[in-house]
Amino acid sequence: MVETAIVPLRWGAVAHYFGTVLALIGPVSALPALFGIWDGTAPPFVVGAALTLIIGLLLMKAEAEGMGFKEAMAVAALTFLYPAILLGTEIWALGYPAIDSFFEGVSAITTTGLTTFSPDEISPSIHFARSLYQWVGGIGFAVFVILFLTRPGTAAHRLLTVHISDKVSPTARKSVMLLTGIYVGITAVSGLLYLLSGEAPYDALIHALTTASTGGFSTHPLLPPGAVPAAIVMMAISAQSYTTYYRALAKKDLAVLMRDYQLISFVIVIIATALILLASGWGISPGNAFLVASSAASTTGYSSVDISRSPDSAKFLLSAVMLVGASLGSTGGGFKQLRLIIVVKGLKRSIIRYLLPKHAVKPVRLGGQVIDEEEIGFAMTLVLVYVIIVFVSALAFTLHGYSLSDSLFETSSALATTGLSAGLTSPNLPGALKLVLMVDMLLGRLEVFPYLALLHPRNYLRR
Repeated sequence: MVETAIVPLRWGAVAHYFGTVLALIGPVSALPALFGIWDGTAPPFVVGAALTLIIGLLLMKAEAEGMGFKEAMAVAALTFLYPAILLGTEIWALGYPAIDSFFEGVSAITTTGLTTFSPDEISPSIHFARSLYQWVGGIGFAVFVILFLTRPGTAAHRLLTVHISDKVSPTARKSVMLLTGIYVGITAVSGLLYLLSGEAPYDALIHALTTASTGGFSTHPLLPPGAVPAAIVMMAISAQSYTTYYRALAKKDLAVLMRDYQLISFVIVIIATALILLASGWGISPGNAFLVASSAASTTGYSSVDISRSPDSAKFLLSAVMLVGASLGSTGGGFKQLRLIIVVKGLKRSIIRYLLPKHAVKPVRLGGQVIDEEEIGFAMTLVLVYVIIVFVSALAFTLHGYSLSDSLFETSSALATTGLSAGLTSPNLPGALKLVLMVDMLLGRLEVFPYLALLHPRNYLRR
């Protein structure tokens, strides 16, 4: 038996393409300085942007050949790690506690929205920086960078497929342009609706950025009542697969959306969740029930009520809804609606097999197409991994004296990159538990496996 050797990571290619990412991050990360001119908070953002651009240009000189899928995963992972460290350092330089500053950086770039800060205690520049990082993190820095690659080909495609599950056009560059166009359009519509709902322009800008990215950072502790209808609609729109939107636009046929399995599943989850919340004894209004349900299912993280006052039954339900998350191919988190559908169909097939002859073939179909057995296995494995991570993370919280319902809720919110909180995430949360949530957020943003694959020692040593 011949075993194929695993080739170690080609660090030259990783350095080159990551340098390209940093060359883009640099100018973008300087934008918050525009809001910091008036209150003296601009210098850290200017210095951070300049250093990032310089480092990026230097790394781009590395050898670019040998870009494979592993190298693409490495670039993708670094794409989320570096901005988290950059923003955390900038906030720290403004006088905030170190652990809380880096927590905000991780929460921003992973589009989670959990925060240890009160919206009233941070400057407009930090508000904008967090929201901007969520907006860019929603589509992925590495995806944007494909626009700047001079040669289309496997490297561009591989970088794209790490972030976007389904290519919408023959070339990666065109795919990114199309996806970005849809993303900008959703952001613009969100901002307009928030303005029409009576929000001030700055608040509307922040909420537009964090709605399109399903990020959830807000300028208010609770979403203003007037913004609730706009948020419900735009969170649901932002949580759907961008490839489905592309097909609907290309064919000029809204029926494409109505036939989308993920959209149907998403709507069912929201309606069922809202109805159960209304019947839970919480005393929540219908509008707030649908807001919380949409926020959890889309993994945006807005709330118009105090989640900490909800009954345990509501917390357990919302924990499960957050873990399922949004549609595959959207900016949302969780293990995704499509994988829930695949797992349910796979379990149904397993049950039916007991009633069939031993050698009978019973394929799993979705939309008339047979789902590959490897895909079924991956979906089930990913769901299991999510459950294990949440269990271990929640165990760490319970060992510090927190209730099981609150512990599951907080860790599910972090792993699903949602941002809803049962009140545990605060400046008083022990530093070790803040680190647990930060790890969960990073793992959830890239769905765990890219990080796990990169940690394998055979990526670094030849056999």
